[in-house]
Amino acid sequence: MKRLILPFPKVRPLALWLFLHGGTLIALGLSVILGLPPPALDTDLLGLLPQSAKHYAEADRRLGRRSSRNFIILAESADFYRAREGAEELYRALEKQTGPAPDLPFRELTFFFDEHTLAGFSGYLHQYRYVLLDPPGAALLKNGGGRELAAEALAQAYGAFTFGGLDTLDSDPFLLAERELRYFLGSPLLSGAGVSLREGILSGEYNGKHYVLLRGMLSDAGASMNSSRNGIGEIYRACEHITKENAGAAGTGPAETAGAGPAEIQFIFSGFPFHSYESSSGAQREISLISFITVAVLILLFLRVFRSPLPALWIILAALSSIVLGLAAAFLVFRTIHILTLVFGVSLIGLSVDYSIHYFIHRQWGLGGTEIRRRLLPGISLSFVSSLVCFLIFLFAPFSILRQFALFSAAGLLSSFVSVFFLFPGSPVPSPGAGRPGNPEKPGPKKPPPAFWGSRFLKKALPGALALVSLGIAAFKWQTLGVQNNVGNLYSVPARLLDWERTAGSVLNYPSGEAYFLIAGTNAQEALEREEVFLSRLQEAGGGTFLATSSFIPSIKTQEENYRAAAELLPLGSEQFRALGLPEENAGNLEEEYRTLKGRYALPWTAPAYLSQGFSNLFIGKAGENWYSAIMPLGRVNQAVSSALAEEYEWAAFVTKTKDISAELDALTVTMLKLLAAAYGIFVLGICIYYRNAAKALRIIPAPLLLALVSLGVHGFFDIPLSFFSVAGFILDLGLGLDYMFYLTENKDESGTSAVKQGVVLSYVSTAVSFGAFLFSSFMPVKLLALAVFPGLSAAFIYAMAVNE
Repeated sequence: MKRLILPFPKVRPLALWLFLHGGTLIALGLSVILGLPPPALDTDLLGLLPQSAKHYAEADRRLGRRSSRNFIILAESADFYRAREGAEELYRALEKQTGPAPDLPFRELTFFFDEHTLAGFSGYLHQYRYVLLDPPGAALLKNGGGRELAAEALAQAYGAFTFGGLDTLDSDPFLLAERELRYFLGSPLLSGAGVSLREGILSGEYNGKHYVLLRGMLSDAGASMNSSRNGIGEIYRACEHITKENAGAAGTGPAETAGAGPAEIQFIFSGFPFHSYESSSGAQREISLISFITVAVLILLFLRVFRSPLPALWIILAALSSIVLGLAAAFLVFRTIHILTLVFGVSLIGLSVDYSIHYFIHRQWGLGGTEIRRRLLPGISLSFVSSLVCFLIFLFAPFSILRQFALFSAAGLLSSFVSVFFLFPGSPVPSPGAGRPGNPEKPGPKKPPPAFWGSRFLKKALPGALALVSLGIAAFKWQTLGVQNNVGNLYSVPARLLDWERTAGSVLNYPSGEAYFLIAGTNAQEALEREEVFLSRLQEAGGGTFLATSSFIPSIKTQEENYRAAAELLPLGSEQFRALGLPEENAGNLEEEYRTLKGRYALPWTAPAYLSQGFSNLFIGKAGENWYSAIMPLGRVNQAVSSALAEEYEWAAFVTKTKDISAELDALTVTMLKLLAAAYGIFVLGICIYYRNAAKALRIIPAPLLLALVSLGVHGFFDIPLSFFSVAGFILDLGLGLDYMFYLTENKDESGTSAVKQGVVLSYVSTAVSFGAFLFSSFMPVKLLALAVFPGLSAAFIYAMAVNE
């Protein structure tokens, strides 16, 4: 059968190409068969942040992972019963998808606090009534206020309503479990400060509207953007159906109206999963859009230049091979890669076509495979090595996405490199165009290439003018160009999410998680004891309200103190039973049961589900060698006072997420600048050793300085300080910006230099299109990277073309 498109080269080079690409894919498949985790995409926003090097890094990571799964939904309506109806319908829809099964999107879902739930919770508190005394009750007993507590119990028993009922009066005449139940139900731990129990559900009012609370936790499958049953997507679909049905009109779902419009029932969403879903969806949309635009523009450009679809087809196929190999290598090493790695990886389309462009430009000029390999091998080899060195620098970065991007890009460039020398020599190409005839082994007619800049003055002046203007801007904006990272600016909250969070915050008055304390102990009880000490110090330092595990499940030490304090009630037993109209003989049973319960302590991990869900973001458990718990403030805290207080104890840490990570990024940025300077020194030494020609070396050495200066000038012009991602862009500039100099320098004395220059121009345009598209990204890390790379590469291109005219 006649081969239509793929007359491959000799078997050995083709075998090497297939071994590299097929072997990597086979290795990835075998790794899954052998039991390693399957390849997956990480869509968590936390992947943007570096791993802290501090002693509490693992605890902080676990806390962040838990909080990234919890969500809150508020059903909103001007009428309480309409809000309840909407929340109940949503609960019924989501409850079917909730449970421990790994393929279900929801791990937990809480809405009703009905009689059955109350009875179970009340039974738990009754069992531990002497050790889980509510703080006001414990204070009364420790200060000799037993009779006052007994009087309050009588008033409650003869009142109109009790949460837990009066079935246990014969064993709990002082209603200790009832007191504790009221304390738990009224605490922000379970409901948020702005809502309370009403008709078996938690609800609150704000600005004349009623809000009914539904809480839940995503499973791993539900949190994955790869899952067809992503939990947030399920929530949006269910809410949209309920809202449309209620409004009787299309287009009024939660994603469109967000609390406005004709519908009586609206839904308010709060929690990290919604932000992660929105950012991940946005990233995937951007990947699709940027990829489509980049590929479309490049295809049109190649068709215009080559006047044949075959070179364009081979170049795009080589780029796709590069992306496939890059993905396979990243998955093979990291198993899970972040969604933004793909966003960065789209730039590989522009980078990986460079080598292909030079190959087909030379074929178009009538050169054969042997001559092309001879001409391109030095320049492409130097380009590949310089780019590889820069990507290797990223392996030292604390950002997992940058390490993934480094491997992704290095493998992709390797694919492009071997495609040019092993695959392309046998590819079909169009016949040389008019004016470019010649023997396959000889270039077309020698004729002087036209002056690129039009005049000798422009050729000499333009790089210098760029340097002077950039230097002037950088000097004028020197203070702006200081190292400054603000992690809060890396993610721009969509307007509707911001509105939802503001509303939920006003209704619930729940802790934001932005600033909190971490307490460490060698075991769980030591962590809780230290937490109690620290809470008392916080109260002394200025009060405020805090959420902490020990406020609800205190340490065993405190539980023993509560147990001893409860003994003050025993002498009052006969009197209390008589006042309740119960046999006084029960007092003897009361004392006997009190002694029986000695040594029975409540533990955080044995609490009922409704309670444990409440402090799941507080009690972290064992992380590394220590146990950890968190203290969350309700409302703002004085950061200076809090930080000073935490420094008094070696086992306490005050965490301000944005501030701490920003400071850490500042230090890392300085480190990366030092690595950049070291890399430049290595390049200078390598260039001097390789060329052993002062004239050639001195033409190349200033190029990185110019492109760095231009990038600095652009940052100064837009009042953008140096950030970690900007410096990452400078590192890419160093490796990629030298390519043009290498190509032109290696072929400066060759006939057919116009082919090289045409290849450099087309190579720059393809890379500029790829990185230029990132300037329109909504993700600041991507935009900052592009803002550093695009001007730098442009300056490198201008310099290379000018000095090689």
